[in-house]
Amino acid sequence: MIKESVQASLINMVKNQLTTLLPKEVSNFATLVIESTVKKALKKTPLLLAQSSSQTQSSLKAMESSSEYKLKIILFEKIDKSHSYQTHDKHQALNDALLNSLILDDDIARGQANIEKLLRKRY
Repeated sequence: MIKESVQASLINMVKNQLTTLLPKEVSNFATLVIESTVKKALKKTPLLLAQSSSQTQSSLKAMESSSEYKLKIILFEKIDKSHSYQTHDKHQALNDALLNSLILDDDIARGQANIEKLLRKRY
């Protein structure tokens, strides 16, 4: 039950981002690919249920973060393979933003990023 809610949450999160970044036709087509990719990613990353609710929430957040990172990698690989970022300046800017996001995720995972400083920049 929790796995399905995480899966639905991830699919909705990616679909919402796509609709803001891509034309409707591409977004509609990509939805099917996203759903299958999320399902495959979640099958490879089993959900470990913790005993307390706080542990469960932490597990869910970690899994969502891991799955989101994997989806970013998949998206980056598909964009890189198709060279779609070369067709328009906006596409290049989006590709650069995705790459920066991946680099930031790597830095955070390795403990090299100052999270407090990043949060202050955002707000």
